[in-house]
Amino acid sequence: HHHWVLDELVFTHERLRVQLAAALVLAGATSSRPGALIENLRYKDVEFHVFPPAAISGRARIGMVVNLTKMKRSAGVSRPRKYGFHEEDTLLHDPVLYIQSLAFADSAFEAEFHSLEDIYQLIIPQKNNRIILPWKSEWRDRYIFRDTQGAGSNAVVTLDRAFQYKRARDYLIRHGRALGFEKQLEWYDLRRASGKKLNSRYT
Repeated sequence: HHHWVLDELVFTHERLRVQLAAALVLAGATSSRPGALIENLRYKDVEFHVFPPAAISGRARIGMVVNLTKMKRSAGVSRPRKYGFHEEDTLLHDPVLYIQSLAFADSAFEAEFHSLEDIYQLIIPQKNNRIILPWKSEWRDRYIFRDTQGAGSNAVVTLDRAFQYKRARDYLIRHGRALGFEKQLEWYDLRRASGKKLNSRYT
C-alpha cells in the first residue's frame, strides 16, 4: 500500500517501482538470496504457462515458473530451484502480473501480443494441457531487472546492465524508514521471515 499509494519518491524511471515490487514478492515467496533475483534473473529463467479455462471463468489461466540458478546451498554448492506461481487476487501476493508488465514493456514475447487480453484469449489445443509462451531470441539472455542511465526526462532503461543489489537495498531501507520500522529493513529480513513462517507451519 505504501509502495503504490503513499510513497512520494520519484524514481529515476518508474520501471524501477515495478521491479522493486516484483523483487519484494519473489524474495518473500522463495526465501532466496536477493542477489539470486535482482542481479541474475534473466528472461530465459522465467516461463509463462497458459492453461485452459476453468469451468467458471471461461478464460485461459496463466501460471509462471521461475528458475533461480544462483541459489547457494551448504558447502557453497549452487543448485538451481524452480518455483511456480499463479495469478492472485491481490498485488501483495502476485509476482505474475509484475513480470508480465515488464515483459510487455520490453516487447519480449515472441508473439505480437498487444495486451494481456490477447493472452487470455489464446486457445489451448485439446491434446495439450498447456502452452508455454516463448521469448524473442534477443531477449532470452537479457536481465529482467535492469538498471537505468541518465537522469530526469533523459533517463532510460539499459539493455545489458542488471539492476544493482546496492541500489535495490537503498530503496528498501528508505521504505523501512518511511514505514516506521525501528530496525533498518534489509532484504535478508524477508528471507528470514518467510523461513520462520514455513518452519512454524510445517514443523
